[in-house]
Amino acid sequence: MLGLLMKKEYILDVLNKRTSFDARLYDSDVRGKIGLIESGTNKLYGYVNMVDVHQITYEDYVKWHISDNYDLDLAALKLQNDNMIKRNAYAYDFENQVLLSAPTIVNLSHVSKIWVEFDPNNSNKGFVQESLF
Repeated sequence: MLGLLMKKEYILDVLNKRTSFDARLYDSDVRGKIGLIESGTNKLYGYVNMVDVHQITYEDYVKWHISDNYDLDLAALKLQNDNMIKRNAYAYDFENQVLLSAPTIVNLSHVSKIWVEFDPNNSNKGFVQESLF
């Protein structure tokens, strides 16, 4: 199965339906069910159905990343100083978001920039503590 590497805060925004897409600088032919995996940790947080990719402006790409860790002032500075403003950017459109009850560690079999391959049946399942004792 394919997984998309993302920062945790963006994964949770997608899976909690605060946004329905991911902003990238690369087009993609991938469609169908994919896993959303935290970059650097191999934690699978959930699944989405990737239904489309459409072009967005570079300005929209930068603004999409505004969060607790990347504020509007930093975005404005980036746009002011960035010579890539004419660069194409893309929105990966998602539907049917499914947030797992606990993240699982997946074993990646192939990594290619932002895309990874993994076997969802071969992972270290997380757990949820149901009681204090």
